[in-house]
Amino acid sequence: MKFNLSHSHELAVYACTRGSEIGVDVECIRPMPNAAALMERFFSPEEVQQWRQAPTERQLQAFFQGWTRKEAWLKAVGSGLSFPLNQFCVTLDDPARVLSIRGDRDEAAHWWLESCEPCKDYVAAVAMRENAVVVRKWQFG
Repeated sequence: MKFNLSHSHELAVYACTRGSEIGVDVECIRPMPNAAALMERFFSPEEVQQWRQAPTERQLQAFFQGWTRKEAWLKAVGSGLSFPLNQFCVTLDDPARVLSIRGDRDEAAHWWLESCEPCKDYVAAVAMRENAVVVRKWQFG
């Protein structure tokens, strides 16, 4: 069994599978006055374009959706931040998908990515190399 864990503030998210490596990330959505600078520094040009095209009131949500998706994917790959964040691209809106890995859209198609809001003001993402057959979600008080 493979598993991964992430936490932000007072929320933890745990993901497990019997199959391939899995990665999960969760973030509390909070004000990010430097979101534009972080986008330019760490996100791919395609992601920056997606973010700029999002309505202003959706940009903060889009930033955190992108960030959690990227972190979840990095954890699933197992390379951590040694794989540059701007070398792969994810969607910042629904549906959650890996769009390209070092420009390779065929390789990206082999990845399963799921995003959700586990509770108010939080966003989470889970990434796996193969398609998930069954996804179960539980919430504990």
